[in-house]
Amino acid sequence: LKDKWNFFVKLTLLYLVVTVLISIFPGGDVATLIVDGPVMLGIAFVYLRFIRKEHYDLDGLFDGFKYFGSACITYILMLMFIFLWALLLIIPGVIPALAYSQTFFILADNQSLRPLDALKKSKEMMMGYKWQYFRFLCRFVPWLILAIIPFGIGLLWFIPYILTAQAHFYENLKSNEK
Repeated sequence: LKDKWNFFVKLTLLYLVVTVLISIFPGGDVATLIVDGPVMLGIAFVYLRFIRKEHYDLDGLFDGFKYFGSACITYILMLMFIFLWALLLIIPGVIPALAYSQTFFILADNQSLRPLDALKKSKEMMMGYKWQYFRFLCRFVPWLILAIIPFGIGLLWFIPYILTAQAHFYENLKSNEK
């Protein structure tokens, strides 16, 4: 992210403003549920373009809306599956969350995938890598704590940092798949 922090802090601010504005209106919970999928897909587009050294811009955050139906359904299904597993206990909810963690990167690479196919592909891709991904995420916990301490302002830098790392994790997984 060297020399790119300014852009990614702006992207994070834009994401947070959009999310907060949507959530404060009546019915904001439902609206957030509907909008989060396309926004997450947009984030996947931007970070994959960045690490692949392709053109990216702030408008990329909204590129997921071009695939609104697919992104929205994928997000809702993913939440539903994780929630249903979490009803059993916390650990059974974490495992599918790890299994489905690559879904929006997969969808960014292949927008024609149906929602269930994207979830299935993520699950297959993460087979044998969930523990590695869990340990990978745990490395960010101290940084998250430090980011939260100054009234959460540090999140503006933490979020781009972890999303860039997650995009690289996806690229490594994808290259192992071949």
